[in-house]
Amino acid sequence: MTQETPDLRTENPDAARLPHPDAGAPTRPPGRFARWIARGRTRFRRHVPPGWNWRRVVAGVVLGEVAIVLILLLFLALSGKELVVSFEHRNVIPPAGPSPRLTIPVAGVLATELKASYGAPRTPTRKHRGIDIRAPRG
Repeated sequence: MTQETPDLRTENPDAARLPHPDAGAPTRPPGRFARWIARGRTRFRRHVPPGWNWRRVVAGVVLGEVAIVLILLLFLALSGKELVVSFEHRNVIPPAGPSPRLTIPVAGVLATELKASYGAPRTPTRKHRGIDIRAPRG
């Protein structure tokens, strides 16, 4: 049975000056992803003037884009214009008015021969949504 060593950093008020227990432990080499990130940062640093921080550059770009969007929205609000371009349809057919008489699609059938069967039950779960027109054969 091994006895654990107490962590002196929690018992001592001057814990900030004490080294971490794992301070001298060997570390493994960085992996492929960590090397890729580090390589990208060094490539980015080549294009940024000395003394600049890449986080500040990214934050500046984001703030610039937000400012452009806000200026655009302010312009549209003050000018009364729309953000979406609207088009008028040239060949719009006006809706048809009510027909003066009932049109029967079957030749030889009179309107007086029709029976109102709209909504009549077909099966226990279905209803008829039309009018039956009996036409002569041919």
